[in-house]
Amino acid sequence: MVNYLKYIARSWKAILRCDGRNLPPSAVDSQTVQRLENLAPGHSKIDKELVCDLMKRGILFPSQSDKVIRRALLNNICTFTGLIPSLRTFFGMLKYVEPTCEALRALLDTRLKSTIRSSFTGLFWPPLQCSVQAAEHEDIGVETVLSNQDRFMIAYAELWAFCSRHFDGLTASTPLKEVTASKPTAKGPNPVVWRLLARFATSKGFKIPNAQTLLEDGEECYRKLALEYLRKAHPTRSSFDSEQIQRVILDGVAPSSNSSDSCFLDTEYLSPERRIGRPFEEDFVKEKSILFLPRLFTAALSSEITLTYVRRELFSCLFRDLQVSIALLFHGNYTN
Repeated sequence: MVNYLKYIARSWKAILRCDGRNLPPSAVDSQTVQRLENLAPGHSKIDKELVCDLMKRGILFPSQSDKVIRRALLNNICTFTGLIPSLRTFFGMLKYVEPTCEALRALLDTRLKSTIRSSFTGLFWPPLQCSVQAAEHEDIGVETVLSNQDRFMIAYAELWAFCSRHFDGLTASTPLKEVTASKPTAKGPNPVVWRLLARFATSKGFKIPNAQTLLEDGEECYRKLALEYLRKAHPTRSSFDSEQIQRVILDGVAPSSNSSDSCFLDTEYLSPERRIGRPFEEDFVKEKSILFLPRLFTAALSSEITLTYVRRELFSCLFRDLQVSIALLFHGNYTN
């Protein structure tokens, strides 16, 4: 969170740098911030055209009448790399990460001593074989030699990505409703998804007592979920035998897919209002294919602002010290 606040300060300082000096903060009014926040004119032609029009009409930086300064400001904005941040985008980011943080705190249980990150640091033991998840059913072995710190950062970011993809099953939170759709119903906390998280965290080298407890429960999580389903489907019945429960379990477990969804091509322009905060329902479906480190950091980006672009920006801001680890990882070699 501190990383993001520092990012806001650096960004606006860069925008206000004109002719070798910084314009005073008073040069920025609330309307200018509201119009610029979440735009990426340095990447998007649509966003750039919008910014140029707003500047031409005097809507941006109305207190600055000097043509030289206005040209410099426009150039700074249009060459800005990334999404222009603000305090509103900061709070939108908090809404996005809130369910993930809730799940991570619950996974740590009594092991949460200070911050989430420092707690996971003390529970990390690098596995013999380092790998990264490229899709839900596809892991890629890493041959590059990484330090334990780099391996922790990658595993920790993968844990965040997992919880972000499955926050609706780990918590009672839901994605935002689409205008033409009904409000999404809460699916979690789902004991099966929690067991998957425990298994994933353990495979990445995190030795968490609560995760071990979840794994030791074995198939009990499936039984609990099946029994819950039967009780809702047949509210007048008071009991169900083991055969009925097992039948629901067998019918409800989908076969594992060997096909990779890592080839998902994300080219749809994402409007500014969908770039911050908790994802809308349709975007959340896409996130289940997008939120994998190889996908986020190596996929070729569309020439416009897409969900992949926005999530790459977010993870880059949240894990600024992950950048060195990512550079080492994705310039190395993989084994399937």
